[in-house]
Amino acid sequence: MGGACRAGAPVQCSNAATCVEDPSALACTYPGPSAWLVYEADEDTPAVDELYAVKESVFGVQQPIKISGSLPNAPVEHFTPLSFVWSPDARWLLFGTTEKSDTVSTRYYAVRFDRGIPEAPIALTSGLPPVDSMSWSPTEHELLFQGTDGSLYWIHLSDDGVDVPVQLNAPSHVVRYAIWATRRAVVYSTTDSAAYRVSVGSRPAPAPSQFTSNDGPSTLDLGWASADGAWLIFHTADRVWLIANVASLQVQRLAKNALDPSQVSWQFSPDCLHLVYAASEQVIGLTELYLVDLRSSFLPRTKVESTELMRPGDLLGSWAPDSSFFTYFGDPRGREEGQKSLNVYDMANQESSGTGYDVGFDDWAVGFSPDRTSILYSTRFSPTTSYTELTGIDRKGDEQSFDEDAAGRPYSHAEFATNGLAALYCTTVGTDQLTDMVFADLRPPLSRRSVRVPGEGSVYSCSKGFAPDSKGFAYYRFAPDGARTLYWVDITKQVMSQPLPLTRAGRVSRYDWQPGTTRAD
Repeated sequence: MGGACRAGAPVQCSNAATCVEDPSALACTYPGPSAWLVYEADEDTPAVDELYAVKESVFGVQQPIKISGSLPNAPVEHFTPLSFVWSPDARWLLFGTTEKSDTVSTRYYAVRFDRGIPEAPIALTSGLPPVDSMSWSPTEHELLFQGTDGSLYWIHLSDDGVDVPVQLNAPSHVVRYAIWATRRAVVYSTTDSAAYRVSVGSRPAPAPSQFTSNDGPSTLDLGWASADGAWLIFHTADRVWLIANVASLQVQRLAKNALDPSQVSWQFSPDCLHLVYAASEQVIGLTELYLVDLRSSFLPRTKVESTELMRPGDLLGSWAPDSSFFTYFGDPRGREEGQKSLNVYDMANQESSGTGYDVGFDDWAVGFSPDRTSILYSTRFSPTTSYTELTGIDRKGDEQSFDEDAAGRPYSHAEFATNGLAALYCTTVGTDQLTDMVFADLRPPLSRRSVRVPGEGSVYSCSKGFAPDSKGFAYYRFAPDGARTLYWVDITKQVMSQPLPLTRAGRVSRYDWQPGTTRAD
């Protein structure tokens, strides 16, 4: 339908017969799973942005679909800083616009993507106060909108469309901050520092209940939830740090002392069974790193490190995707200013190890090695130079090297395909701030072969390049006239394909892949 595959009527088999479809009927426009690429550009009218979508499997065959073309007040003057955000299961796309006929207020729309081609945008906030912020539920097609007037609304997206918005806050509550807790609960604080929990799902919504700790009422000043929405970290108005199991409302103290928010930093493990946090809570001049086991009711914690790094955020590295280990940065004593050591905590052995490898002040995690057992970092050896390289560290603390391109140019960005068998990285050219983009093929037997993407003397985008199925990557290049064209490169063949332009003349300002596309079309 409309050039896209949609599920048809179920085949009816009688008397337990085996149904065999006609093989000729199996041909489909979109064979196999394939992700949508959504991008924002001013292709049709200069300085007027529109939102487009194109399916990976029909690049170069079908024209992109203009999602924003059916908006009632199009063309769009510009998209909001929110731009567009996918739902957790990637079935819906949310975007906000400030339209040409109304340059003050922002309108929000939802587009459904799982029925073949993108459906017409559905208005979400008609009749609501101006929106200050929004967020998706961690697991459901639920949206939370916070109004500039302190109101809070819940909107449910169903197969039949969009349900009527439901106000969650009591009339006397002016909402200061709100966050999803479990998939069916929202926690919010008010301007008088009170905190409440309210359930979503029923109409009308039940009255909010005071969010209390074991010792009495707790004021929620700011909070952060785990990916599954089961745990909430927050601090009170007097800067006491607490962690709560939102389902049971069990609240326990996290840090022993009252701490400024700048003195605490944390990361939940991907499986949401552990928490690692850094806090300056015991000795002046030191910061401790703790591991908390969320599977136990009394939340035991283990001290992993004590360091002179003053900013807690400087300690935390990255979790392995399977939660088997996490990395952290160690004590810089005896090293040059701005340097740290890269270390590993192995969850299975419950021990810390590392080579004491010196990394720079401006290092960051960029991806994982092809075997998925090593986190790779872009490391900067001196705060006064721009020289960088990629270095990995595995769960045993052993270094994993990654070759630079043949010219030995410094990295400015790097990204790995989901399957770990290809990499993209940008390299700085001279002092003119131009970049080259290099594709590294890590598949045997051509492992480590690097190919420069055509377009010498340009500035490239490198982030979010690879498609979810790792069959290619998208990027845009700044042309001398200022235009930004979006390109696609197929890497399924032994030799990298030439870039295929996906957009017409214009300025592509943002693009993003539909995440986690694993279902069949």
